[in-house]
Amino acid sequence: MKTPAMICFVYGALLVLGGIMGFAMAGSMASLIAGVGGGALCTAAGRGFQQRKSWALPLAIVVVLNVGAFFLQGLSDSSAPATNSTTTSSEAAAKKRESAKKRAMGMTALSALTLIGLLATGTRRK
Repeated sequence: MKTPAMICFVYGALLVLGGIMGFAMAGSMASLIAGVGGGALCTAAGRGFQQRKSWALPLAIVVVLNVGAFFLQGLSDSSAPATNSTTTSSEAAAKKRESAKKRAMGMTALSALTLIGLLATGTRRK
């Protein structure tokens, strides 16, 4: 299997799993739709790489950039805790925000590495 196709298949599978996790943990239908949709598009790009289609690399790049931009936005989102909360709920909210930022950082880094891998291997002529 070609390296760009493998990158797309793995990244697509991770998007689908992330969408399912987002739905299971938070009941987020948007997370499920985005994860499955992005995963399907990335898998289609992987199939396109296998068939040497010219649209495969642009499709993969668009999907990776959109996912990366979405999670990068989550890193810069800084919402202040509510002032009328109790200390316990304030601490819980802070932990939840910190956890979300860690997930966002991980997905942003994964998107950047995926983009580098696609550009390094998907543009080679054979």
